Amino acid sequence: MDTPPASPSTLHAEEDAHRRLILAELDDSFSRWKQQAAAMERDVSRRIERENTERQSGLDRLAQVWLSRHGSQ
Repeated sequence: MDTPPASPSTLHAEEDAHRRLILAELDDSFSRWKQQAAAMERDVSRRIERENTERQSGLDRLAQVWLSRHGSQ
């Protein structure tokens, strides 16, 4: 015995359910991507801040050495 074809409304409901599933997966994927991007941004910001602090410390030491050798001429 053959199975009758699905009605157009049944097919439409199945397509809608499939679309909702795909949209939910895309939304989850995008949310994970945003979280990863935010974490990367925080890491980069911390690294830049640390490098700037190290650079400033180096400049301060250089200035101290220069002043100790040349004084306030």
